[in-house]
Amino acid sequence: MLTALLPLALGSGPQTDASSRVLLRAMVKKYASNVSMTGQIVNAVSDGTGIVTTITDFSYIKPSRIILVQKTDAKKAGSYRLASDGLKFSYDRPIELSNDRTMPDRVVEPVRKDTVRYDKQNKPYVASFYMMTVADMYIAASHSMPDAGPVHDIVFGVGVNTDSWLKNVVSLSAPEPSILDGEKVRKISGVYRSVRVSDDATPVSVKLADKLRVSQEMRTVSVPATFTFYLTSDNLIKRFMTVETYLVAGKEVKLASVWDPTVTLNPDIPLKAFSAY
Repeated sequence: MLTALLPLALGSGPQTDASSRVLLRAMVKKYASNVSMTGQIVNAVSDGTGIVTTITDFSYIKPSRIILVQKTDAKKAGSYRLASDGLKFSYDRPIELSNDRTMPDRVVEPVRKDTVRYDKQNKPYVASFYMMTVADMYIAASHSMPDAGPVHDIVFGVGVNTDSWLKNVVSLSAPEPSILDGEKVRKISGVYRSVRVSDDATPVSVKLADKLRVSQEMRTVSVPATFTFYLTSDNLIKRFMTVETYLVAGKEVKLASVWDPTVTLNPDIPLKAFSAY
């Protein structure tokens, strides 16, 4: 299915529609306004040579309790975990530090971050402190994940990432009625600026999960990419699709990605469900 989406999602972008931008921002705020959430995000990616699927299962209670497990069927890929009980949180070692053997496989940090100062007698005292939020912990752990895109940013309330993505939208269609999996939805399509690898990359069918491990060694460029939101009548994301451009071994490749999130807003989750490990 994904390979068939590649030519369909390309082409010149529609003109920017103000009502769609208002609708997308309202959707983002709806996710961010919840105190608790549980759900699953299924991501499928194809470059025309294969499909890789990544599944994210999660639960959280704001401000600082979260459980997240992400698994992908890419070769040599394992599971990625983030967990917090409100006092401590832990996450898998960031990919860019995978060769740093002085760093443990799992990083454990306090949720409370103290700012320590010294008085005139040189005695330390806590001048201020900050309690890390679900969004903060997701940002810290996202470097370890094979999938951490716009849908995840929206679901976990990462406003700074979501605002940045929306600012890179250069054209936007008006909402139009559509049917997806038998459900009435509103479809919004557009074009955004995507920063992608400009040197040799690796096809999805080989090892998509390893792409991030080498991307820091490659040059990046801003290229146009297409996207489509399918929003439910409750203004939640039923599906999000993108088509981006890569250079693979010197040849242009279109990478199609689809995210299908299923969430429950403000569920009653027992606190004992959360652990730091």
